[in-house]
Amino acid sequence: MSAVIDRLLVTGFAPWEGHPVNSSALAIEPLDGIEIGGIKLKTLVLPVDFDASVRALLAAAAEFQPDAVVSFGMLSKGPDVWRVELVAANADGRGIAPDADVERAPLDEKLPRFLASGLPVARILGRLLEAGLPAELSESAGRFVCNHLFFESLRAAEAGLLPPFTGLIHVPPPQFKEGQDTPVNLDPLHEGARLVTEAVLSQAGDRAGVRP
Repeated sequence: MSAVIDRLLVTGFAPWEGHPVNSSALAIEPLDGIEIGGIKLKTLVLPVDFDASVRALLAAAAEFQPDAVVSFGMLSKGPDVWRVELVAANADGRGIAPDADVERAPLDEKLPRFLASGLPVARILGRLLEAGLPAELSESAGRFVCNHLFFESLRAAEAGLLPPFTGLIHVPPPQFKEGQDTPVNLDPLHEGARLVTEAVLSQAGDRAGVRP
């Protein structure tokens, strides 16, 4: 699968209650406004809110007109691993505690139970593992805003509102030493986000300035 990619939109999430730092936002900071092989990157930090996050993403996409969208979310409880999400669940988590073991109604009964990521998941996994970062494929994007955004993004891609190359990656939580405000794993977070980005941009081959 290949495509011409001229613009890439990369998103993370803002901190929310009980989590004063969101590693997904930290991971994408060095990518904002840069160009790789002439390809423009734009980053966006989304609110941790079911509906507001989707609205913000679609508004940014309408303005920036990306050819690919990579969303990052944070694993709130570890483990210290990058999770390359394969599918988004057709399940509505609004009003339900993230860890509640209850049946959730579908977001859209006309759609399948799962929608598949549009990102090159095997390539992303390979890049992370080659760099020595712990990574795995995942078939569950959780029960909270990440899955909601992931599913709605894929639905928007099917409707032509977002590009086919759309998906979500979970990043490890921030790790702190006592008395320090900067996560000790900040460099691996930056490296991982860069590697994921390069894996997606490699769909454009030599134009992306990264190896295919």
